[in-house]
Amino acid sequence: MTSYATGDWILMSCIRALFAFTSFQKSFLFTRFVSFVKVCGWFLFGLFVCLPSTTWAKKGDVRKISLYGFARFDAIFNDARFDFAQFAFVVKPRLNGKRENELDLHPRLSRVGVRLWSGKLTRDIHLDGRVEIDFHNGGSESRAFLRLRHVYGVFHFKGLSLLFGQTGHLVAQLSPSANNDTTMWNAGNIGDRAPQLRLGYSFQLGRGKLSVQVASVMPNAVDKKDLDKNGTLDGQDAASPAVHARVGFVSPLWTKRPFRIAFGGVWAREEVSKPIAGKSEFSSLGVFAELDFPIHDLVGIRGEWFLGQNLSDLRGGIKQGVNPVRGTEIRTMGFWAEVWGKPLKWLTFVVGYSQDQPNIEDLEDGNASLNRVFWVSAMIRPVPAFKIALEYLRWYTAYKGDKMYDGNRVNLHFTYYFDWTSRF
Repeated sequence: MTSYATGDWILMSCIRALFAFTSFQKSFLFTRFVSFVKVCGWFLFGLFVCLPSTTWAKKGDVRKISLYGFARFDAIFNDARFDFAQFAFVVKPRLNGKRENELDLHPRLSRVGVRLWSGKLTRDIHLDGRVEIDFHNGGSESRAFLRLRHVYGVFHFKGLSLLFGQTGHLVAQLSPSANNDTTMWNAGNIGDRAPQLRLGYSFQLGRGKLSVQVASVMPNAVDKKDLDKNGTLDGQDAASPAVHARVGFVSPLWTKRPFRIAFGGVWAREEVSKPIAGKSEFSSLGVFAELDFPIHDLVGIRGEWFLGQNLSDLRGGIKQGVNPVRGTEIRTMGFWAEVWGKPLKWLTFVVGYSQDQPNIEDLEDGNASLNRVFWVSAMIRPVPAFKIALEYLRWYTAYKGDKMYDGNRVNLHFTYYFDWTSRF
């Protein structure tokens, strides 16, 4: 038996043992899964065996581990009924035409994470990774459940990188400064987190760095779409991953903060076993742009823009991806922008606006047709480890066939940061 056949037999035995007690082994998807794992396995094996001549790192290269995070407390007051008082997405229609006040106090955004750096394994190779959690995942107000935010490793070889695990979506990587509970999702900001395999290459371009990345992403990880109610996500039924691509450029300017610009795209396919209005397949398409422009050390602008259809899995379209009555994808466009000012080392002001507006022709009466937010926030940081912030948000949500509803949201929060790093 050749070494290749031996390795192939070992790999197949491991896969079959893993699924020995499941019916998955007999399915068509199992054959495709095995082929995918074999290709990835032999690719990584070949990468390590056939690397060009490299010099192994000397003993003593720095390996680090960092424990970081923050303890945060939020006090929130709403003068209208939102879908969730704690983490708002839309203003709900008023019951009996009356406004309703809401109050919420919580520490759920407190966060703990671990970062790891391998040090240089060779002259050109190093690894890093992260595991990060918070408490924004249900449970009672005194016994919150943990939420997995990030868990991934990254393999670096010269300008190449391979990320495997869960982290933020590849496209639309910026977030507004205000409303950290939902970061203006479904109201103009797009991009959440999902399991993925991401390949990237970056290189120097003038004074800056250009990066090109592509990712294979778990579909419906966010919106959990199951239109035919068969217990399987529609993206899983389609048996194909979502594909994300991004080109980004980062360069120093005359400011301490670098200039950033990026463009990206998304494609995904969904399939249902029971046709929805005569249609069994749906597609998700989107294009995105990001900008972070520090005009001066004291002032700058940031923002994103997107256009596409069936973008609910990326928090676009006001939680609407497919019209289940017509069996059509819902088109949408949105953006957010903010201006920040830092007149003092310990004081930052932010003024911003965001908007998500699905195409009204794709909606039914009662569907959300416009979601927009104005915000103003002030952040005081008397010492690096402590921050006090006050945010005011003016929220508007319109519904097709109905009127626009508004609400005011005030959020006061206190944050203590920590970061402990050790070498080993």
